[in-house]
Amino acid sequence: MLGSSVGFSPAGMVAYEVCSSPMPEGWEALDAEAYKALFFHSLDGVMFTDPVAGTILAANPAACAMLGYSEDDICRLGRDGIMDPPDAARWPERMAEPDGTGCFRSELSFQRADGSTFPAEVTSQLFTDQTATARSCIIIRDITDRRRLEQDLWELALVDELTGLHNRRAFILLAEHAIKEASRAHRPVIALVADVDDLKAINDTWGHAEGERALQKAADALQGSCREADIVGRLGGDEFAILLAETHELDGLERRVRDRLARAARGLAYPLSLSIGVASCEPGHPHDCDLPDLLHRADRAMYADKTSHRRPAQSTDRSHRTTMDRHERHDHRHRDARSGGAENPPSH
Repeated sequence: MLGSSVGFSPAGMVAYEVCSSPMPEGWEALDAEAYKALFFHSLDGVMFTDPVAGTILAANPAACAMLGYSEDDICRLGRDGIMDPPDAARWPERMAEPDGTGCFRSELSFQRADGSTFPAEVTSQLFTDQTATARSCIIIRDITDRRRLEQDLWELALVDELTGLHNRRAFILLAEHAIKEASRAHRPVIALVADVDDLKAINDTWGHAEGERALQKAADALQGSCREADIVGRLGGDEFAILLAETHELDGLERRVRDRLARAARGLAYPLSLSIGVASCEPGHPHDCDLPDLLHRADRAMYADKTSHRRPAQSTDRSHRTTMDRHERHDHRHRDARSGGAENPPSH
């Protein structure tokens, strides 16, 4: 319902009456100069438009500063000329969405004079002027900083800070979703678990900074050997995992990982290698496609690989571990992941 009426001064189209509803006592004392001050000094961009033609009739200084245009340029370009093209195409649809007030609020993207874009929270209010012509008042608020903060928080929640891979929580969420999709499509799923050999010995001998460097090199080797569709994560400490849900075979993945890591380790003062285990589940056996079970089987295979190539000098940091101890810790990590437990514990 377009129940408001607004008049404009020739210079800036300044509102002097904004609502047909009864106003609080003393409201009438606000004259055109007060509205002009609101328009010109608002920190948000304010524009008056013809909502049907998409033309812009006036823009305040804040809108000009956000967009990098003069008011004349904004009026010449019109609504579509200052918006990111995909969102400009959506605007008429949003204007047509009735909510009983003639107002809508959304987040849209605008395009600056230099071609860059920025996200904005947009409020558009329809009204009629003194000649009963439909108009709209558009308020835009640049939310670039808010989006950046949201992205930072998202990364803190789902990205392992040291390696840049998915952290345990993100890996579990994405892998469980991928397994469900694979089950519906009757595709096999393959899990690969990798563990950095002798990380504690590296930490104890060369320092924790060097241990972190070793983890980063391992992460790079794993990520660089995978396809875009594969899910790669750091489960915690020195252990990583990959889920392949769109393939029927490893296609040389283990070899690529080992070769890439060997090249990255050249020049290091210590050997750097991975123990790797693989497990899979086939279509038609949904009980075998439970993620904790799949990772548990891959972890057993990885531990067998570690035992098979362990040298006596390499066993000092794990000689006290038993197979059962390792699996109990592994199962505990996955239970923690499902319940939102602490993120990757330090390995040192």
